[in-house]
Parts: sequence; C-alpha cells; structure tokens
Amino acid sequence: MTTPPAAPLAARIRDTFLAPRRLAHTLEARPAWRAPLLLALAVAMLAVLMVPDEVFVAMTENAVDRRGRPVDVTAAPALIGRYGRFMAMFTVATQYPLLALGGAALLYLVFTRLARGTAPVRQYFALLAHVLLIPALGTLLLLGLVAAGVGRSEPSLLWLLPWLSAESGAGRVLALLNPFTLWAAAATGIGVAALNRRRAALPVGLLLATYLATAALVAAVTG
Repeated sequence: MTTPPAAPLAARIRDTFLAPRRLAHTLEARPAWRAPLLLALAVAMLAVLMVPDEVFVAMTENAVDRRGRPVDVTAAPALIGRYGRFMAMFTVATQYPLLALGGAALLYLVFTRLARGTAPVRQYFALLAHVLLIPALGTLLLLGLVAAGVGRSEPSLLWLLPWLSAESGAGRVLALLNPFTLWAAAATGIGVAALNRRRAALPVGLLLATYLATAALVAAVTG
C-alpha cells in the first residue's frame, strides 16, 4: 500500500497553533515529525547562541568537584563561554528528541494502554514534535524582548499580574507557569483526544492539572 504524502509543512504549523484537532487527524495518515522537530531545535539553538559568555562564566562561580570540594577555575572567560555554549547546544540537541520520545511513550501508556485508546506511539511522537513549536514561539518572543532590552526572564503568568508579589505563594506558582507551556499542554490534550476519537476534556484536564501540580510542588519545595 502506498504511503500518502505528508500534509504541507505550512499547513501543519498553522494547525499546531490554531487547530490541533485537525493537525492530529492529518498525522493519523502520515505521522511526519522531522521538519517541525528540526524547527524547534533551530529556535533553541538560536537562543543558546544569543546567551552572553558572562552567563556561562557565572555558572562556574563557587564550582566544586564530585566530593563537594572547591575548585579553582583558571580558564579564560572566553574559553569557558565557548565550552558552556557547546555543552548547552549538545544538551538541547539531545533533549528535544528525547523529550518528544519520552512524552510519546507516556501518552501511549496512559491514553492508549490504560485508557484503551487506539493511537500508536508514532502518532503521539509526531504530535509532540509539532507541539514543541509552541514553546519555541515563546522562546522567539523572549529573544525579541532581550534584543529590545525589555527583560530576560521567561514568560510567565506572573506577567499578567504585576501587582502580585513574586515572593508570595501564588506569585511563586504563577512565576513557574509558562503560558506557552500551558498552550502546548492544551494542544497536546486536544490532539490526543482526536487521535483516540475521544472527548478532549479528560486529556486536556489531566495534562494541565499535571503541569499545575508540578509547578505548585516546585514552588513549595524551593520557597
């Protein structure tokens, strides 16, 4: 049987942001993933390239070895910056595919095996490869703000409530909630529901609740 051609990339990108249900139906016939994953990787690499060397140098302050003993850093700042940038790019290059693959495995376990859905792992992987473009858009926004000299902090729901103290309990939680990650979680839930011919309320609610609970737990531990 001849494999149908993949839908145009531009249409799939549009549907990722505006119509994740239609995107999921498109991926059922041909779960294409390479181009969107490479685009998300390219944005992440661009973000790493724009990080000043001083950031990587600052990460070496108070450096310790595996036994917790202080280490004297004698390398030149420029060398530390190049090495830190290389390691960050290597991390991004491996993290994104592993994130999509690990997420696809979890979605398959929860929504196909436990919830008795029908979607295979490859469709979940293709869906997540596209959904990664949503936080990539957030990264581009942050890069634009940095270039404009507006700020360097990650987008968060705390931006919408500037009068709320970042030291309060609610402020700490909101500071950890990236609106683009929330958007990605909702889009993933809608896509998962479409792949399994189910209503979107359960997967969307479960994914959003997991993200919110994780943020609340991190805020409580670090607060």
